[in-house]
Amino acid sequence: MTLFQNIANAPLDTPTHPELEGRRVFVSGVSNSIGEHIAQGFARQRIRLVLHSSQTASTASGLADSLKSKAASTRLFAAETGGDIAACERLARAALGAFGGLDVIVNLVGPAKPGAGQGALQIEDSVAEALRPALVLSRAVADHARNSGQGATVVHVCLARAGQGAEFARYALLKSGLEAMAQDQARRWFSHDICVYAFIPGMDGEGLDDANIVQARQPFDSAMTAIALNAAAGRSRWLNGVTVAVPA
Repeated sequence: MTLFQNIANAPLDTPTHPELEGRRVFVSGVSNSIGEHIAQGFARQRIRLVLHSSQTASTASGLADSLKSKAASTRLFAAETGGDIAACERLARAALGAFGGLDVIVNLVGPAKPGAGQGALQIEDSVAEALRPALVLSRAVADHARNSGQGATVVHVCLARAGQGAEFARYALLKSGLEAMAQDQARRWFSHDICVYAFIPGMDGEGLDDANIVQARQPFDSAMTAIALNAAAGRSRWLNGVTVAVPA
């Protein structure tokens, strides 16, 4: 089933991908209900799940408990890494060590923290902070995959919505930054059997008619989960390095 057949025809709450069963999947940056929805979708594939949550310890623990009966195995890391490179590197080492490596990493990127400043420099800083964990974590997973010769899949999911004013500026910067990062990573890692995908919330079709942006049409949470699963399962390799806009 192709990506668009999956989106158009499947009951998208839980598409089934037998090829994911038993695979080692790292879902990083769970911070809201959309991230939880994506984590639930992956857990139902009977994967070995490494979960990183920046939520409170009790919320993260509750989510991990709800996933244990679905995933084949679960490891939880609850910590706020922010944009701290050393903290992200520690998290990457812990995630890679949980099951002796990773086959898939799903980076949940943004949105900016509540109360982030409205000035241009503050907006740029908040976007850089949101993107940095995805950059550091995916690079660590790619380095391990190259050294082991096993290949890997990197899935970036932007959770920031367009909004207005400063929120739109953050969205636009995150979109362009994530798009550039995915294209660069896909180009660098292609020869090592590492595929890179990027998915962003759309803006009701406005500004998303670029030649390298594809649009999907389904409810946001379900579509984002289905597309991420489809990419992780290796069914959308033709989208390697392409940014997919999902109408929000």
